[in-house]
Amino acid sequence: MSFATDAAGEAIYPLLPVFLTQVLAAGAVSLGIVEGAAEAANSILKIVSGRLADRSGTKRPLVLAGYTLSSAVPCTYSRWISISSANGSSAETSAL
Repeated sequence: MSFATDAAGEAIYPLLPVFLTQVLAAGAVSLGIVEGAAEAANSILKIVSGRLADRSGTKRPLVLAGYTLSSAVPCTYSRWISISSANGSSAETSAL
């Protein structure tokens, strides 16, 4: 599970700027905001999860929660885009 989740994340990460700028026609500022928000969320979650892991005796629930979230979020995105497309709204405008 860990290998598949990490491999999928690493495969998508370099394509995100191209997708945002070419497909969704986002500008440099929008790309910077998305990348900055992702890095900020990553940093905050590292601090929070690190403190929780240090305070609790077991790290297993945090690891399971992390991998569950990292597996569930891409499914949520694809479902959200397909629902937006089915409702007649453009995925490009809904994503921004």
